[in-house]
Amino acid sequence: MKSRSQKSGRSQRNAPNGSRKTWWLFLAALACALVIGFFLYTPALSGPFLFDDLGLPFASATLRDRPLADWVSGVRPVLMFSYWVNQTFFGHHPVDFHAVNVLIHVLNAALVFLVLRRLLALGDWMEQRLTQAAAAGALVFLIHPLQTESVSYIAGRSESLATFFMLLAYVAFLYRPKESISWTQCILVLALFGIAVGTKENAISLALILFLTDVFWPKPFSTSGLRQNWRLYALLIPGAIIAAGGVLWMLAAAPSAGFSLSGMAWPQYGLTEARAIFVYIRLALFPVALSIDHDYAVSHTIFEHGAIFWLLLLTALLAASFQLRRKYPLACFGFLFFLAALAPTSSIVPIADPLVERRMYLPLVGLILIGCEISRRIRLSPPIVWSAGAVAVTLLSGWCLYPSGNSVCRFGGRFDAQLEAICASSPYPLCRAPLRRGDSLSGARGPAVPEELRHPDGVGRRAGVPGATA
Repeated sequence: MKSRSQKSGRSQRNAPNGSRKTWWLFLAALACALVIGFFLYTPALSGPFLFDDLGLPFASATLRDRPLADWVSGVRPVLMFSYWVNQTFFGHHPVDFHAVNVLIHVLNAALVFLVLRRLLALGDWMEQRLTQAAAAGALVFLIHPLQTESVSYIAGRSESLATFFMLLAYVAFLYRPKESISWTQCILVLALFGIAVGTKENAISLALILFLTDVFWPKPFSTSGLRQNWRLYALLIPGAIIAAGGVLWMLAAAPSAGFSLSGMAWPQYGLTEARAIFVYIRLALFPVALSIDHDYAVSHTIFEHGAIFWLLLLTALLAASFQLRRKYPLACFGFLFFLAALAPTSSIVPIADPLVERRMYLPLVGLILIGCEISRRIRLSPPIVWSAGAVAVTLLSGWCLYPSGNSVCRFGGRFDAQLEAICASSPYPLCRAPLRRGDSLSGARGPAVPEELRHPDGVGRRAGVPGATA
């Protein structure tokens, strides 16, 4: 006899995906996200231009008045176009850019609600339970401390805006009216995909996410979804190859990424990322010691920093995702979604910074899916689980670990106005200062980070030093 959840899931899967109820729920989620998001990120609105912001046209009085063609003539034209629109129609002050960043994040949280709701329906969740779980998961996405860099840091818009177009394409794909995608819907998905890649190159991971979705649903590791959507892949595969070629061509001349990066070969980067993936998971579960610059050590051999252990563990988890795909489909899909979203930056293509928090912006959705599977298996109400988790994450990352969160930031007793501004602009009582040896907060070379605020590996960290949040 079929279970109630199976019947509900099948009826949900066969129901019109663009139903009026779904879109009313989306508007409700968007309204809630607006209130919570702007309340949480209000301190970020007063943040100044910092670091990479200072190299962008809007931060320069001589560059900001150049014609639009000059803004979009380089890499990431869609991102630069968004900055031009921001300056032209809203103003060139930092608050104008911060407000748009927060708005993008709010829209992404509402789109994550739609994505989770559809994926949970494909996983045979009951209607009421899947809506509650999707809302709670979107809340975690909205308020998680790992998202701060992509929202509070103006240059971090590359991540959030690319994710916005990726999520739009994914929603268009998931909520198609019929099981087989039409040519019109294919063009819509591919157009949004192209815009996402024009915002940031790692959006190419959407091709892998779409493929995984059709491989996993309606039955894990079947080809029925691929056959139904052959139109999409007939256009997507050539487009993805062209996009990948363009990215590799761009990386060939990039000073901070690509196979020609000096000091790091691709096998070494692969070993390093095998470790970094588990740091990302740890930061998602227990967001302590967040930093805009982790200065993550490279594994030059399979034994350095225990790389072989983490590589074997990653291989074991991949094997488990295949072996347990029918018993725990949502968790296995979530883990593979997480890896697919990280793939462009956490595989074998060397990047100067092996570990950067903003790369977890979209992959966090995969870990949220795993959390949904766990909450279902232990029969806990999703709102209770996720709401408690969200509160715990906020407390642990702020007031509990940093009781002096309202104090000013100091460097050995010396006040630094810019560092204090960073502290004030964080949505959590954490100082998110990117401290590197010998770097000042304006991005130019300056006084070195004091020894008392240095991590043993020589990198400045936010530490709970008495009287400081740095």
